Amino acid sequence: MTGHDRRRVRPHSDVTLQQLDGEDWGDPPPDATYLIRTCHRLRRQPLELFDAEDLRIMIGQRLSLSVLIPLALDVLERDPAAGGDMYEGALLDAVQAAAETRADDPAWAERLRAIIERVSIEPV
Repeated sequence: MTGHDRRRVRPHSDVTLQQLDGEDWGDPPPDATYLIRTCHRLRRQPLELFDAEDLRIMIGQRLSLSVLIPLALDVLERDPAAGGDMYEGALLDAVQAAAETRADDPAWAERLRAIIERVSIEPV
């Protein structure tokens, strides 16, 4: 799922982040930036439609990490170089940065460590 590959992350249901947390952010303001509009849209998008780029954006903004990091780890276990629309490895970078602020789940840390270890020993 490297580069611009838009395959879905394959979560278990069609639930949205908005449904999970019970908060409706409403519509973004008319003068909202691309990032704000995108985050609002993604909160209403079924998780089964998320791809690496969607995960990278939301995790980069530290939104819904308890839901999105496990999905991102699923993607990264299949393809550690997943980058969404950015560079190869952008999703891994976003997860690493967010995981540093969320050290409360040792399972995440172990899965992330295994992915990083795999990347560091794979031939170039």
